[in-house]
Amino acid sequence: MNNTRVIMSYLGLSSQSPLAINTAAGFGVFQLTLGLTGILRPYVMLNVWEVDTSVIAAKEKNLIEALIQLYGLRNVALGLMIVAVRISPTVELWARW
Repeated sequence: MNNTRVIMSYLGLSSQSPLAINTAAGFGVFQLTLGLTGILRPYVMLNVWEVDTSVIAAKEKNLIEALIQLYGLRNVALGLMIVAVRISPTVELWARW
């Protein structure tokens, strides 16, 4: 038995529980907002992480901005996948991918 099933059964939840599905959708929306912020406003994300950009050279700032935008793109993709599972939770659909 895998750990997810043990935890879910310990909490009294099944994988089809509305609480579990809605919580997962909340995490998906959270990932979407983090990703969009990273893509559109990378310096906001640096401020959240308390990175002092005043001591960084211009070339390094461009590299850091590009990396934050790539991480943002990754988070958007992850958020979309989580929300897509919430919208269409049928196992058959996801098994074909």
